[in-house]
Amino acid sequence: MLMYPEKHEAEVNAWLEIIIHEPLANLSQDEATQFGDVIETVRLQAPQNLIENNVANYESTDFKLTSAIANLDNFEAFIDSIGGFAKMGLGMISSGGDAEASRILGSVTNPRSEQFFKGPGFRTFTFHWEFAPRNEGDANALQDIYRTIRKHSYPELKQDSNNMLYTMPAEFELNYLIDTGGGLEDADPKFGKTVVTNVSMNYTGAGINVHSNSQVAPFINMDITFAERTLLNRDSEPIK
Repeated sequence: MLMYPEKHEAEVNAWLEIIIHEPLANLSQDEATQFGDVIETVRLQAPQNLIENNVANYESTDFKLTSAIANLDNFEAFIDSIGGFAKMGLGMISSGGDAEASRILGSVTNPRSEQFFKGPGFRTFTFHWEFAPRNEGDANALQDIYRTIRKHSYPELKQDSNNMLYTMPAEFELNYLIDTGGGLEDADPKFGKTVVTNVSMNYTGAGINVHSNSQVAPFINMDITFAERTLLNRDSEPIK
């Protein structure tokens, strides 16, 4: 297991555990608990900033025709009116006809717009750490953790494909752990199976370019964004 900090574990009461797995392809809709073989386990002190982003995809859609038909009396009155008939007719003749009619009549059509649900989006998690390694061992451990996560966020070239195909990058199992006094226990948020979409390291976390004698920056900021691999619904385990 790769761990940071290594020598001050007793001082940390909250951890992010990152278990790196071989990718596992299957046809399950909810594969949150189905993982491939373990490659490496990483345990980091809890980040200073953790953002869970839930996304619902909506599209603005005009329902002026169906809304008018639903209220037939108003729709007939609209068609019977000279202005309404001219405006609708010009709108059907050309794409700019509706604008021309609006200019002539001094009015615009109520689009009866609504947000139309298209489906859920993929949930993402952004973690931000501000590190100040106390010694060379911690600094080297942190560097090993960053390089390990970065490495496995990339694909490999398939050797038998004449370098024309990639294999899938690793998948990541996340657990947020807190020390309750009787050991580490799972805490919110809960995560599904994830992939790394961004990992970055700022080696000048203090705002200046300074290194220790071990050639490791003493102030380091790290950011990782994970995205869940599958879409969730109300019955999905991670959000129950």
